[in-house]
Amino acid sequence: MPELVSKQPFNPGILQAKGGSIRYRLARKKPGQTDGPLAMAMAIMEKEYYDSIFDAEPARRIVGIYKEREGYRTYSLTDESGAQHELKWEDSQTVSEWSDESSQRRNPIEDDCRARARNPALSAHDRLEALLEWSRSDSDNASDFILGELRNEDAQPAWRNAVIYAADAVEFRLPESREQLCGELIRAARSMRDSQAQDDRPVVLCAIHRAGSIIPRSRVGELEGFLEPGGAIDTRLAALQAIVRIFEATPPDDPSLTTKIADRSVTLATKRWDVDVFAAGEFSAMTIEGTIVAAVLGDDRLETLLNDAMSLGKSWVTRKLTRRLDEVRGFRVSRGTDVSALDQALEKLKNEGHRDVGGSE
Repeated sequence: MPELVSKQPFNPGILQAKGGSIRYRLARKKPGQTDGPLAMAMAIMEKEYYDSIFDAEPARRIVGIYKEREGYRTYSLTDESGAQHELKWEDSQTVSEWSDESSQRRNPIEDDCRARARNPALSAHDRLEALLEWSRSDSDNASDFILGELRNEDAQPAWRNAVIYAADAVEFRLPESREQLCGELIRAARSMRDSQAQDDRPVVLCAIHRAGSIIPRSRVGELEGFLEPGGAIDTRLAALQAIVRIFEATPPDDPSLTTKIADRSVTLATKRWDVDVFAAGEFSAMTIEGTIVAAVLGDDRLETLLNDAMSLGKSWVTRKLTRRLDEVRGFRVSRGTDVSALDQALEKLKNEGHRDVGGSE
């Protein structure tokens, strides 16, 4: 049993060799148990430091540094609170002794969820529930499974949709996993865009929103296609919203990467601000969001778009634009980003609001 050197309470766990790195996975212990839930559980820990294996909080994984020196090995750890911990064991003890899953008593609840999520004989709803439960205790392996299922060309539509919903709900901690997820979601949304199935529309929009929340700025061009018309499912509003989310805190570092997006967004907004075309509902939402895209990208055509919007003489339009721009301003102030252009836009809308006595929701 390795010696634990720590100044703060520390949960027991297991060392795991995975993906070229060694991980220390915190174990859980049912109150009142004298034996740990895993063979690796450290008997030297006080039982009050153990959490229930049935708690909703997932087991955390902490990556540390493995060293060998002076006849023993150490594994240094830093947990989420910043506390420093160290495991020390003699050379005679090998990492495999502490990472061999066959020697551990597994969590039966987690095993059951894993098995049900993988069982194609169950309904998509039941599998999704099991997958989400599995992710609460083992998000890394659950996210790997989701990636695999997104690539499964033979997946039934109901299960494919369930996996996309799971991808939106499950945390993908590793940067490489998030990049892969982004690509798979964009591919799925493209392939489903022509679907006539009523249930597929929210799935496609979910995929675009989730991809937009994790896509690297350098890959934002992959969303351009969703701004174009065509397809049974209109993806333009979802794409505009995703682009705003990407750049709401800070403008693009390289404006050349967003030139086509800016042009298309401004075109969408300009056409719809026309008094003979403008309409409430999703149509107006798309128009407003296209204008906000111009704002977050720092496009010089923002002033023209605001003039077009105010020419409608509708106070509710002015209020919505003001609220959305004020939200962007708040994000940028929190990041220390220049907001002078936004302040000018908000001042213009404020003055219009004072003059506007007509319009209604």
